[in-house]
Amino acid sequence: MKREGLAVDFAREVGVVLERIPAGAAATLGRAVRRARRVYLLGRGRTGLIAEAFGVRLAQMGIETHLAGSPMATAIGRGDLLLACSSTGWGAEWARLARRRGARVAALVGAKARFPQSADPRIRIDAVARRDGPPLLLGSLFEQALLLFLDAVAAWLMEDLGLTEAELWRRHTDSVGK
Repeated sequence: MKREGLAVDFAREVGVVLERIPAGAAATLGRAVRRARRVYLLGRGRTGLIAEAFGVRLAQMGIETHLAGSPMATAIGRGDLLLACSSTGWGAEWARLARRRGARVAALVGAKARFPQSADPRIRIDAVARRDGPPLLLGSLFEQALLLFLDAVAAWLMEDLGLTEAELWRRHTDSVGK
């Protein structure tokens, strides 16, 4: 079924989800990232790709970043931060391992996620699909809201670190010759 304005409907739906995130949540997560020695990002599937995109932003800011579970990642430890992104709560075993090794755990979780309440911060992205009209596909509402929220965190970090876009471009992988 084709509907005119479907993209605008979807954008509004994502906007509603973002409005449910508490004011100051981006700054709270940004401060947790700033305090970390290293940041480890955890996610699975499309959510994992969004976590990885956030990792690119962090690396461009000069923050040491790893993808949890990657063979290229060093072992997580004291002073590090595991940032778990999950609409379902997947990754609780990673959180337990990180805590045993002395790392802090933060989580961006879906409305019904069964992820440890001890994550700090634990920010809920309440992406419950609407009942009327065509829904966003297979969890896309959570993923799109997550992407925009993490970009807000990146913008907060950029300002807090006093970085300019030109400085980030110098660290960008495609910056050769610019």
